[in-house]
Amino acid sequence: MILLGNIFSLLGSICSLLSTRAKTYKNTLLIQTVDATLFTLSSLCLGGYSGVTINACAIVRNLSCVFLQLKNWMKVSFILVTFILGVLFRDKEIYGWLPI
Repeated sequence: MILLGNIFSLLGSICSLLSTRAKTYKNTLLIQTVDATLFTLSSLCLGGYSGVTINACAIVRNLSCVFLQLKNWMKVSFILVTFILGVLFRDKEIYGWLPI
């Protein structure tokens, strides 16, 4: 499982790099959605459940930005939901706050 998680992480990193080369905002968000999906799978394989929840929020946010016009209150609500879920699913130690 660790090897599979690392492979997903490598592919996600490559997508992060590719998203900087995208020509349009929509393509950037779509590539970052693939990136977040790969990092979600990586975190799931490696047992990082706070990473799974934060990346799942990023997937929903990116797809919402691509297919809907988000108002400012919607953007703020995504930030709040991401933070709250990150706190709920974090590790119990102090270093569990670092990804948030």
